[in-house]
Amino acid sequence: MARQAAKKVQKKVAKQVASKAATKPAKVKAAAKAKPAKAKPAKVKPAKATPTTAPAAAPTRYARAATVPASPTALAKARAKPKAAPKPLSPEFQQVFDALGANPGITRPRMFGSNGLAIGGKYFAIDWRGNLVVKLPKDDVDALVGQGVGVHFDPGMGRPMKEWLQVAPGATDWIALAERALGFVGSQAVEN
Repeated sequence: MARQAAKKVQKKVAKQVASKAATKPAKVKAAAKAKPAKAKPAKVKPAKATPTTAPAAAPTRYARAATVPASPTALAKARAKPKAAPKPLSPEFQQVFDALGANPGITRPRMFGSNGLAIGGKYFAIDWRGNLVVKLPKDDVDALVGQGVGVHFDPGMGRPMKEWLQVAPGATDWIALAERALGFVGSQAVEN
């Protein structure tokens, strides 16, 4: 009996809901069925920086603890990886550097990921994986390769370089070879 009473109540409530829905205007029905529109974030322009105030951070959907850098250059610097410390020189190349590094105009830049010596922006010696690599005239390099002093330098591209000689430690006097390379490259730098 309780079930029959509960069913009667359910039918009665359903009729009342249906009758109320029939009396609503059509626009209200359509609005009730329509899905709510997605809210778009408002576009906000950042405030201009004045000498006394810091720039306002642009709103984003991701929370950031740090402040927004003031310029694109500052942003690039903030994203940049820290520079690695220069690789230590091999003991043999350190002797070459000590002998020639004090000369005016000689710098110690990096080439092929290794330490090198340059004059006038042109390399003449490189510390390549524990070997000395020097730039000499092609005929001199061919003669030294023929004598067994070294080999044509190949930086890993499968194409040996004609004017570069790679010498293993102890094969010959590295300082003398580096001085010859300095003379050759230094004369080219003066000509250009």
